[in-house]
Amino acid sequence: ELSGEPLIRCFCSAHVYVSTSTLENYGMAAREAVAFGLPLVGYDVGELSTFGPHGARLLVKVNDKEALTMALEMVLHDRPRLAQLMQASHDHAAEAYKHLQHRQDEELSSIGSTIEQFEKELKLAREIARSL
Repeated sequence: ELSGEPLIRCFCSAHVYVSTSTLENYGMAAREAVAFGLPLVGYDVGELSTFGPHGARLLVKVNDKEALTMALEMVLHDRPRLAQLMQASHDHAAEAYKHLQHRQDEELSSIGSTIEQFEKELKLAREIARSL
């Protein structure tokens, strides 16, 4: 079981996320993989068909091991197709999560403004203390 930085390194070094689960309710690991821009290969089960754009996933009928094997072999051997899947997934992740970057930028700006205001007040307090 991975978490934190080891999990991030794993996702960053991967080219595709493969799910062999035949029962998937929420699909947390698959959601994380899609958030990292990884194309998804797996069974068309649960919410997996809702992750990312259609062009970033290859889903096959549940328990069709031959179709799953063929989809994975295609991704591994057809570099242009893999590149298309990866690009679609990366584009989706960038668009889907850009609002988070904007929110983070706003929060950092707010923190910066708060620090600047604190520094001004501290400077004023020191000047007042010196004048006493």
